[in-house]
Amino acid sequence: MRHFLILISMVVSLVVADGDNIALPDSNFTFRDVNYVMPWLKGPNMCAYYLIPGQKGIHGRYYSECLFYQPKLILGKQATIEYECCFGFKAGEGKSGCRRVDPLENVVRTTNNMGLTSFPIQQAGLTRTLSKDGAFTVFVPTNEAIDEAERLDSTIGTRLAARGNPLIRYHMHKGRLYTNDIVRNQMLAMEYAVRGMKEKAILHKYCNGIITINCARIIMPNREASNGIVHVIDKVIEPIPDDHKNVMRALQSDDQYSEFVKHLEQVPGLSAELAEKGPYTILAPTDQAFKDLDPEITVRLKDKEILGAFIKFHIIPITICSASVLEEQTVVNMNNKRMKLGVDAHGRLSINGQATVTTADIVTWNGVIHIIDRTLLPDFILGASALAGRLQLNTYVEYLRRAGLEAYVNGGEKRTLFIPSETAWSELSATEKQRIASDPEYLKLLMQYHIVKGQYKLSDVNSQTQFKSETSGGASLSLNRYRAFGSQTGFAIQGAEVTSADYGGGNVMIHIINKVLLPPKSAILDFLKTDERFSIFYDMIVTAKVDNIIRSLRGEMTFILPTNKAFEQLDSDFANELKNNRHLAKVIRYHIWPMVLYTSSFYKGWTYYVRTHLGEDVEIHREFGELLLNHRTHVEIVDISMIDGSVAHIVDEVLRCRCP
Repeated sequence: MRHFLILISMVVSLVVADGDNIALPDSNFTFRDVNYVMPWLKGPNMCAYYLIPGQKGIHGRYYSECLFYQPKLILGKQATIEYECCFGFKAGEGKSGCRRVDPLENVVRTTNNMGLTSFPIQQAGLTRTLSKDGAFTVFVPTNEAIDEAERLDSTIGTRLAARGNPLIRYHMHKGRLYTNDIVRNQMLAMEYAVRGMKEKAILHKYCNGIITINCARIIMPNREASNGIVHVIDKVIEPIPDDHKNVMRALQSDDQYSEFVKHLEQVPGLSAELAEKGPYTILAPTDQAFKDLDPEITVRLKDKEILGAFIKFHIIPITICSASVLEEQTVVNMNNKRMKLGVDAHGRLSINGQATVTTADIVTWNGVIHIIDRTLLPDFILGASALAGRLQLNTYVEYLRRAGLEAYVNGGEKRTLFIPSETAWSELSATEKQRIASDPEYLKLLMQYHIVKGQYKLSDVNSQTQFKSETSGGASLSLNRYRAFGSQTGFAIQGAEVTSADYGGGNVMIHIINKVLLPPKSAILDFLKTDERFSIFYDMIVTAKVDNIIRSLRGEMTFILPTNKAFEQLDSDFANELKNNRHLAKVIRYHIWPMVLYTSSFYKGWTYYVRTHLGEDVEIHREFGELLLNHRTHVEIVDISMIDGSVAHIVDEVLRCRCP
């Protein structure tokens, strides 16, 4: 692989051209906008590592099995790429790279040469073993790691060096094991024995190049010795105790998360699964975290379905040691829901910005447990107002409270909310804002118009769906799916585009829209009858007895409305044709489309063909925000919502059909 990359770099250097996206400056090359580091181009036997500013000693070094690239954030800090001679080599005078070769030393001398003097090989009586015997792979904690372990447990020093079966043996493996031989999850037999059986440690290799043993990070790998390999690690490791044979047993053995265990054991089959399968990462809230829960959440947890989903939200079906998280990353939990793991400059983990890991890396045979200070509250367990607040839909939440509807939407009945974004509220006219501020009844009506009884994910609804809003009259809302770009599609509700969808679960589903939906005042026939601009069209509808057809359509319609002026401009031949009631009915039906089509249904620059109620197509083209029908008729006013869910558009001339 290494020779292959060198060959690529040589080829790249030959094809560099002015303005190209390929370059070979010094030891870096850019290919498709990714900056890779190849330390061997600085000379033979050169190695690279990330250096984190502010970290103590070699703990600030991050080695990776992967190619290094810049820029990169590690623990929230900008890492730099540093170069050094690979272990066992020294720089030669006047030549690039590292050409002087150090002789191989045994494990004892190799460890001492690296300054790892706190590792008690001599005190444990293992000097001869690690000098003469082998080969061994030894995982050596740094001096700082041993100091920290002794600070937390005063017996560590004694146990590491205890004669006969010292803990230092748990850091030794018989045979050579290089990091590139380690697989993703691997059990490793160590030289430490209990009741005549060798204890095992667990190695994990992560896709970011980090490797851990019992969640201790290997910070300096593959230090070759004459009788083995030395890997430097950042913690003292200990055998996994009997009560940590699996994550379930470990949870049950500690009282500080007894509430989590009590709830977990109520989920059918989950206890057995956590005991028998794996690997898992458990994010275990303390008992205090459960005491801090809102009473409404506690009530919802009595629902078995919600409880199961809530508990599984805290379980990730892979092992994630804290040392493997170098930057924010997304993982998928047992619910198949995405969650974000964050990390600060001190290596402390956070989950979804809601909880912090207070105790990390409780290692078991089939996973790891991290103790967190708060329960994780997925969207599906929150009430409507709390979820809207999490989504930063603050104006909606405030209006919901002012309208006296907060308790209503937070109740047990399932509901779907179409919530305008903050930008949508800010774009309302000054008149509308004043009405909201001064008229409580109107505000309540407005909020109810955005609420639908029942819970609907957009991925589960038809492309043309009508809902009844929670207004007193049950005004309809029309949801339609439209073709956007290529194979992409979008949704709109009453012409407002759904910009983000399917938040929630439990009893509420939230979809965010880009406009405030203003409650309509009338159905289409009432609208035409009371608006003088359409008196001619209304009279013709009644004369041709199309009004009965309209009443039977139940609102799932688009109406094209010619004004009186449009009829007055008709040529005499067309006007005479309209005196025939049968022909007139056909022309009117040509202005009725059996689907709800707002302007959001039409992508700019595209041409559409829509089948009318007559059965004859209308050509629609949208350009620069304007709709043009049949190459000539301009739509002057668009998207007039009706109380029955239909929509109307006003045109400047009467549409002409072939009218067979």
